[in-house]
Amino acid sequence: MAYRLIILRAAADDTTEAYNYYEVIQPGLGDRFLAELLVRFNEISRHPQYYGLLMSNKS
Repeated sequence: MAYRLIILRAAADDTTEAYNYYEVIQPGLGDRFLAELLVRFNEISRHPQYYGLLMSNKS
């Protein structure tokens, strides 16, 4: 069973920044970064028990 993975706005912004950085280094590298990130997101969704859980103290 796949779980729903929630990506925080800050993480999405960091991803965009990383994508842009990699594209400056080499065109197409940002796309490779995003493809690998999606693989990891899918893996986390399928097997969340393999990864740590981060809990927020915010109310």
